[in-house]
Amino acid sequence: MMSLDTVLTAARDIYIRAMVASMAAHQPCHVEPALRRADGALAVEGMLKTPYRVDLIGKATGARLMVDAPERAPDAPNEFRVDGMEVHIHPFSWDAVRVVAQPVREQDLLFLSRWFSKWFDPEDTNRADEHGLYRVVHYISDPELTGGTSTFVVDFGSAGIDAFKDFLETLARIGVVTITIG
Repeated sequence: MMSLDTVLTAARDIYIRAMVASMAAHQPCHVEPALRRADGALAVEGMLKTPYRVDLIGKATGARLMVDAPERAPDAPNEFRVDGMEVHIHPFSWDAVRVVAQPVREQDLLFLSRWFSKWFDPEDTNRADEHGLYRVVHYISDPELTGGTSTFVVDFGSAGIDAFKDFLETLARIGVVTITIG
């Protein structure tokens, strides 16, 4: 079995390679811009009232470009424990992580929103890394709550594996016992 860091790094690396190739193919472009309202404030939506980042926007055309990871990682399911929480990881794409967590109560969703805001960089203070990326998450869908189980999708964008591990620790802190990724 691979370590958690190895699994996360493999998934992230696939996406980062795709982003870098897309950036090169679509120059000039804005990289990981947050969508904003006319007054400059972040455009937020959904029950979590979270903003959204696009992968790229062509400077000449204004066209939004979304980059999809061409493959999923890891090759086989892996199981881990994070702060007492069972973590089942099936092959997944870094930019479209499907999460099934249980138990989750509606009042716990505030913690997901706070986690997202921390890694979204709402003030755009992060500096570009060696690839020209800002190490930010892009999106979290509205969680669907059914009988104590929450299902949602996270686009981890160019965020590092530390953001993913913080995500898992956040879920463990709110009392999630089991999480399935994939």
